[in-house]
Amino acid sequence: MRDADEIPSPDIRERLTMNDDAQLRPLGFDESLLEAMVAARRHLHAHPELSNDEHQTQAYVLDWLDRHGVTGARAVAGAGVAVDIVGGKRASNRRLAIRADIDALPIAEESGVPFASVRPGVMHACGHDAHTA
Repeated sequence: MRDADEIPSPDIRERLTMNDDAQLRPLGFDESLLEAMVAARRHLHAHPELSNDEHQTQAYVLDWLDRHGVTGARAVAGAGVAVDIVGGKRASNRRLAIRADIDALPIAEESGVPFASVRPGVMHACGHDAHTA
């Protein structure tokens, strides 16, 4: 990725250099949804699981979706989650697939953030926690 100073758009540069939820506010996210997403990301970051062992992560995601009114979420492929979200404005045969990895890496976290990994030797170092949230 290029340094933020090399990015020509001031809007994009501002979003990249801001912290946490401030990056999403200009995108029009509802404040309560934004807070829930930040809390989810921090929970996932603090509780990482290695590939093919993401059972607590899977349970958390399924519960989070249910608590936020997303129906039909289901466990798939061992530790995965799938959900079909159907629009309500008009009938359509269009489909969009969104994929977010949920596994962490076997790396000791030394970030010092308040939501750092509670699992020694395992951390989300590649953004999967943010993708999932």
